Amino acid sequence: MRPSDPIVDIADQYRAKFRKTLGPVRRIGREAEFPVVWPDGRGADVSLLWAPLLRQGGLEPVHEDDGLLIGARGRDVAYQAEVGKATIELSLGPYDDLWELQHGLNRALDRATAERYARAGGAVHFHGKPHKPIYDASLALLGLDAGAPILAIGDSFGTDIAGANAAGIDSLMITSGIHADKLGIEAFELPGPGRLAALAAQYGARPTAAAAAFRW
Repeated sequence: MRPSDPIVDIADQYRAKFRKTLGPVRRIGREAEFPVVWPDGRGADVSLLWAPLLRQGGLEPVHEDDGLLIGARGRDVAYQAEVGKATIELSLGPYDDLWELQHGLNRALDRATAERYARAGGAVHFHGKPHKPIYDASLALLGLDAGAPILAIGDSFGTDIAGANAAGIDSLMITSGIHADKLGIEAFELPGPGRLAALAAQYGARPTAAAAAFRW
């Protein structure tokens, strides 16, 4: 009988702890609470946010049993009053990964505050993809106008492709990036056109063309 190898023994013990079969893929979400205050520091009334949020579409009202409106709910986000009138709770998800969760949080906060602030006379500026100003600034730095032959290349429907659509420029979707799992493909593969179109419709963003990878 060969002597025991402690390294092999440790490896065997470690391997034995893995399940023989994998369970279903788990999706993630998050709850986050934010104070809502006036410029002078006084607690605000979150109920003032419900009407602007519902006007944007894609949300339905949430009522208490007595009919009191206490929030708004959509496909992957819910807004609700929490601990009195000066705190709003966001419930997000489910999402497939942390990147989508963070993007969902940013989008939810934009929806909750931007329109209300603008209606009150404040100046609202959106920065970065998918918002149009970053594309306008980039074209200006290059000395180009919106009609120039520009191609935006990226692997995200939510930022790269949606941003190109907003800017009115062509886009190339790299399919083996962050959406590869959703598209059911491996690296350097192209999905079927139906699957790509379905995911594009889910994000409301349509690429001009698609490629499996971006390589020189």
